Formats: sequence, C-alpha cells, structure tokens
Amino acid sequence: MNKKLLDTIEHSIKENIPEKKIGIAFSGGVDSTLISKICSNLGYDVTLLTIGFPESHDILFAKEVNQKLNLTHNILEIDSSTFQNISIQIMQAIKTDNLSWNENCIAFYYVTKLAKSLGLSIVVTANGIDELFC
Repeated sequence: MNKKLLDTIEHSIKENIPEKKIGIAFSGGVDSTLISKICSNLGYDVTLLTIGFPESHDILFAKEVNQKLNLTHNILEIDSSTFQNISIQIMQAIKTDNLSWNENCIAFYYVTKLAKSLGLSIVVTANGIDELFC
C-alpha cells in the first residue's frame, strides 16, 4: 500500500476513534478486511461484527477471511421471519427510494444490534471507501 495513503488512513482512525475497544462491520471484503487489519495493528481491541442469513455466503466468507486475521469475531444470523417487518420499518423511517441507502440502513440496524449486545459503543465501517478510488 502506498505509504502516504496508509499514513492518512491511520491518522484518520486515530483522530476519530477515541476508544480502544471497537467493533468493525465485517464482510470479509477488501475494505472491511483492510480497516480491521489497520485498526488491529494500531493496537485497537477489535471485534469483527458480521451479519447475514444462516449459512449465507456472507457469513461463510467472513469466517474464512478471519481465519487469516485471527481476530475476535461475532456473527448475528438474521431471522427471516422478522426480516420483512424490520426492513419495512427502516424504509419508512428513512423515507428514500435509494436502494443502496435502504440496504445499508438495514445492514447497520443489525450490526448495531450485535454491537450493543456485546457492549460495544463504537462501530467502525469501511463502507464506501472503495468508491474513493473508482
């Protein structure tokens, strides 16, 4: 990684994340894996937070990637019987037809639910970082 870019990311993390115990919204993709590794290297007590339907590709992939990172990893399996009602409530609350915003809000509802159950008050996300380079 370009040293200047890495320094900028590290500086941003240090300036904006005051607590050392954090959750990271973790899909196992490049963005969340990168931010997880950087935070871990900076001395943060990282807990990876993955959400998805039981045995979904998202959960299986995140588990596989974390075998290399070897960080604390918690998973919330979404209950399909309540998913539709929760999705509707979120969509009504944010009032947008933007599919990406709806998907993100639904996902972060579950991520924050998991974080709260673990006593984590800060959740870091790399959501959208890839768009900076496209």
